[in-house]
Amino acid sequence: LNWEKFNNEELMQIVPLIHSFKKENLKNQMFIEPFLGSGSLFLNVDKFDNFIINDTNIQIYMLFKQIKHGHIGFIEDLKLMFCEQTNNKDFFTEEVKKYNSSNDYYKKCLSLIYLNKHSFNNMIRFNQSGKFNSSFVKNKTPYFPEKEIIEMNKKLNMGEVQIFNHSFERIFDNLEYADVIYCNPPQNYQKDDSLDFDYEKHKLLNELAFTASLKGSIVLIYNNYNEIRKELYKDCAEYYI
Repeated sequence: LNWEKFNNEELMQIVPLIHSFKKENLKNQMFIEPFLGSGSLFLNVDKFDNFIINDTNIQIYMLFKQIKHGHIGFIEDLKLMFCEQTNNKDFFTEEVKKYNSSNDYYKKCLSLIYLNKHSFNNMIRFNQSGKFNSSFVKNKTPYFPEKEIIEMNKKLNMGEVQIFNHSFERIFDNLEYADVIYCNPPQNYQKDDSLDFDYEKHKLLNELAFTASLKGSIVLIYNNYNEIRKELYKDCAEYYI
């Protein structure tokens, strides 16, 4: 899955920073992501054995649960959606309607991967109501992400990985010393705040991070930098990417 989060160059700077906080003498040290998104960062963090990953989007949660517990049949069903007959705007538009109206989480997991790989720049976007609203683009041969699904299945079953669909603030409950929490909340690169992650939520996140740090946890917050957030997070150490 591709999201409007960070590119590979940023990822290559963030992952070593996270790894630098791993304490070799702490076997149960956790890496925690309250805002999972595509899972690309989680997939690349390999110095930890214990993970908590979370997303407030129920469909993202269901997708990762499906990949963890039943990826083989899922791949076979998904292959049926990647063919010449489905690589057109009419099929895409119909699939968007099904995705936005269906209550069948398995079918929505299939649709989400199809829509992702047939969307403009392979980006997934949801509106404020949680409806999928990326636009179609015709590719000669849409990429079928079988390899990535298999890799994610291995990652999700390596060590102890707990998957949740909670509010981000709930994930801050019961943190322990030296747990590493990486936060990449929804971003809006044209405005100061995302529609679903406004100033008040940033303020709450800052307060939770400060409280966690007092307990000995390490909290990293990835942000679109602007003057408002510079003031809000002024007591945090700064890393520029």
